[in-house]
Amino acid sequence: MYKILVADDEPDIVKMLEVFLTKVGFLVVMDIKMPEVSGMNILQEMWMSGKKTPAVILTGMMDAQIYSDDLKSMGYVLEDVVYKPVELSVLLKTIKRKLGIEGEIAG
Repeated sequence: MYKILVADDEPDIVKMLEVFLTKVGFLVVMDIKMPEVSGMNILQEMWMSGKKTPAVILTGMMDAQIYSDDLKSMGYVLEDVVYKPVELSVLLKTIKRKLGIEGEIAG
């Protein structure tokens, strides 16, 4: 069984990810900006605690450029960022690249 952590403030995105990401492995899909919590702070806390979990970062804004240096210091690259509105094909391609999966992911 695979474990996937999804953190996003948009229920539609969370539901879509639940449906399509059940077979990819352990991965964090994190929105950078949410009303109650900062995704960047969570990623930084995970990194500082020694958890080098692969992550795909979601954002509705071009704010990934603002966090570029912080993301790089934690081992992430701008190719780990998926912009909203999320295109499923782009999201799946990014997840497959992060997890080293080739071929199709069944939904």
